[in-house]
Amino acid sequence: MSKNILEIEGISKTFLGNFKAVQNLSLKVEEGEVCGFLGPNGAGKTTTIRMILGLIKPDDGNVFIDGHSIKEDKLTALKKVGALVEGPAFYEYLSGRDNLKAFAAYSGDIPQSRIEDVLGIVGLSDRGKDKVRHYSYGMKQRLGIAQALLIQPRLLILDEPTNGLDPHGIQEIRLLIKRLSKETGVTILLSSHILAEVEQICNKVAIIDKGVLKASGDVKQLLNPEKKIYEIASNDYKKLLKDLKSLNNITILKEHDEKTGNISFHTGNWNPEDVLVELVKKGSRITLFAPKKITLEDFFFQITKEEDD
Repeated sequence: MSKNILEIEGISKTFLGNFKAVQNLSLKVEEGEVCGFLGPNGAGKTTTIRMILGLIKPDDGNVFIDGHSIKEDKLTALKKVGALVEGPAFYEYLSGRDNLKAFAAYSGDIPQSRIEDVLGIVGLSDRGKDKVRHYSYGMKQRLGIAQALLIQPRLLILDEPTNGLDPHGIQEIRLLIKRLSKETGVTILLSSHILAEVEQICNKVAIIDKGVLKASGDVKQLLNPEKKIYEIASNDYKKLLKDLKSLNNITILKEHDEKTGNISFHTGNWNPEDVLVELVKKGSRITLFAPKKITLEDFFFQITKEEDD
């Protein structure tokens, strides 16, 4: 049975003006998971992360890290937590290596060999001697992750680590996070607004909107788990669309996909095989019939839109 490294139990936070930033949020992240923490701007992601790190106190509820309560044993709870929140801050006049040395001296009990290890992990061994002012923004982000890894954390929290990066920098961070998960087994909570990246990196997601947790779970299970949404194509598009619309309880979701030209529909109370048989009986020549792969972006907008409707 997997162990929960992070357990959030019913935390809430209200700010001045009765603004409810987070409302009764609960979430569990198991050891070794990479959990994407998603939400629109102002959804409560950063407030939640700051409560996890003990930077602000929740009005209600509690946070447990590796079984230790943030409220009752904050130092022990945070001892094995590394974090990169709101961008890294370094001494620009020092080298990357000397910045890590300064942080290691402040943290205590971190040998020089660990500094070299983390520089290697993030791909900065050959630039460790260079002053940080000569680093690109992507290199600074990687140095920030190296700093978070110094203590050999069991939980790594990354708040928008690809924010402001070009496509090459985003790819570097993505590959780094995947490698960290695979090679070290560290549990990662990743806050990001780049949904395609999260889908590639994470095996679990939690979606928050207006301070409320809207959905959480295994990525593959959340995206069309019942295989009720199908896409279909034919050489005679107009006839296929007409035949499909003639079937009761079939809901057309997208008549013409901009990229593929396929039709997307919900099978309702039909067995998918029966839909196919009926369409063939009507004379449609089917060239594609398959469960539609729902992207995390599709799911995200569906979940956050439901609250607004």
